[in-house]
Amino acid sequence: MIEIRHLLCPIDFSDGSRRAFHQAMAIARWSGARVTLLHVAPSPATSAAAPDAHMMAGAGALPTDHDTLRQEMRRFLEAPSTPRGDVELLVREGPAAGEIVRQATLLRPDLLVMGTHGALASRASSSAR
Repeated sequence: MIEIRHLLCPIDFSDGSRRAFHQAMAIARWSGARVTLLHVAPSPATSAAAPDAHMMAGAGALPTDHDTLRQEMRRFLEAPSTPRGDVELLVREGPAAGEIVRQATLLRPDLLVMGTHGALASRASSSAR
């Protein structure tokens, strides 16, 4: 049997990331694991390439405003439908995919739980219309 002690859950404040977080918390309760909630803010270079990259659903913070992003993450956790449990909050900057892989390599979680359609996917689908 696989022992799950640590889960990494990247979020972008979208509904998809909220659903993934709920799944991560259910697995954590079942296995007694800890959860690290990761938000990757675009770096200034990323923002220059995509000026609206920091305007994710629910995130009103500038890319380098880590304190404001942590407050957003706490609000994300405090929603009435959010499962309770110990969660570590982690904010990083850079390209989301690369930073998620980097954190997974550094933290070595037993499981990575993330949504498949987030803010970037929503923006891409709306621009295709």
